[in-house]
Amino acid sequence: MIELEKARQTIERGLELSDAEETEVLLYGNASALTRYSNSAIHQNVAEDNVAISFRLVNGGRTGCASTNKLDDDSLRDAIVRAAAFSAAQRPDPNYNGLPGPAPVHSPQRRYESTALFGAEERAAAVRTVIDTARRSKMDAAGVYSITTSVIGVGNSHGVMAVGDITEGLLTALVSASDSTGYGEALAADVTEISPGAVASVAVGKARDSAGPAQIEPGAYTVILEPPAVADMLAFMSYVGFGAKSMQEKRSFMCDRFGEAIVGDNITIYDDGNDPRTLSLGFDFEGVPKQRVTLIDKGIARGAVYDSYTAGIEGKTSTGHGLPAPNTHGPLATNLFMAPGDASLDEMIAATERGVLVTRFHYTNIENPMRATLTGMTRDGTLLIEDGKIVGGVKNMRFTQSILDALSATEMISAEAKLVDSFMGSYVVPTIKVAEFNFTGTTEH
Repeated sequence: MIELEKARQTIERGLELSDAEETEVLLYGNASALTRYSNSAIHQNVAEDNVAISFRLVNGGRTGCASTNKLDDDSLRDAIVRAAAFSAAQRPDPNYNGLPGPAPVHSPQRRYESTALFGAEERAAAVRTVIDTARRSKMDAAGVYSITTSVIGVGNSHGVMAVGDITEGLLTALVSASDSTGYGEALAADVTEISPGAVASVAVGKARDSAGPAQIEPGAYTVILEPPAVADMLAFMSYVGFGAKSMQEKRSFMCDRFGEAIVGDNITIYDDGNDPRTLSLGFDFEGVPKQRVTLIDKGIARGAVYDSYTAGIEGKTSTGHGLPAPNTHGPLATNLFMAPGDASLDEMIAATERGVLVTRFHYTNIENPMRATLTGMTRDGTLLIEDGKIVGGVKNMRFTQSILDALSATEMISAEAKLVDSFMGSYVVPTIKVAEFNFTGTTEH
């Protein structure tokens, strides 16, 4: 893994070698290791250590990008030449407003030696705990334990220089019984916060409680959505609607609705890369400090996340949500939070006359961005609730549901929130109870 000072020196050298009007140098170093297991046995151990450097050159409003994973001067020069050639082949962008200038960056503690030094033997011991827990219940276990240490640095010709490192540990457990499955996971910057026994117990409990699943008819049901399912919904909201570019292109469910209630008044969603509960370096891929951005406040649409390009279009400043160039999608909210409530999971279950508890979703996708309509299936712990008690498992259901409508019908929110791994980042989210959730079909399992 490249050291922070070496990363800084490499970025500075890249800037020295470029004679473009504007230059941005982004360095990304990654040391990752993964233990994968299935059928209650480890079957794969892999490790990778790599570093890449990317140049964004701008001349006359024309932008070109190129990258390399070699850090010697000749390789840096070659990448610069390629980026300059790409720049020369472009048309000037009338909306381009320049690379960002420097600003103080607060980088919270995100690197833990306990994680960086967590080796194959330690991962195997943790997996053994999961497997043994499953075997005691005559179940099989599968999943991954991944460890990642990253160094990210970005500098530009206007004086931006931000370098930091971060660690991440993720343990997942998918436990299988004869006719049911259960899922558990834990994500943390510090692996000492991950309890393999607790992850396994959750997964085993889900598989046990969902045994002998019944088939219920499609329709609108009260549902209790646990954090992985809630995070999935928020990830798609981020993907299609929380970024400034989606609003500027009039394809967001937030378009022309700032100041209006778009979900229930018990829903507050914000993005905050500086909160110690999430995984973030405190700056984005343009070296801009991350700001807390309130997106929905007590049900009312309030804000969007910006990078330097989208901010320039509106005469605003970036909120620190830029992605690596070249970036056609625009800024994204990658450290989302949903404000907690005051309920417990047991209270939600007790307050449900008839409904479905959903552990997580599977194979989700957006059907209608303007309504944030999501479709997918339930998976790995779908439980039937009757008269305030879990009475057994339910065969997985397909759903088609507007996220806005679901958050408008949210009756209860848990006081406890959990850090969850998402395809869009890491989110801190509670469990929610939704009065009406549309299941549109059934499955065989």
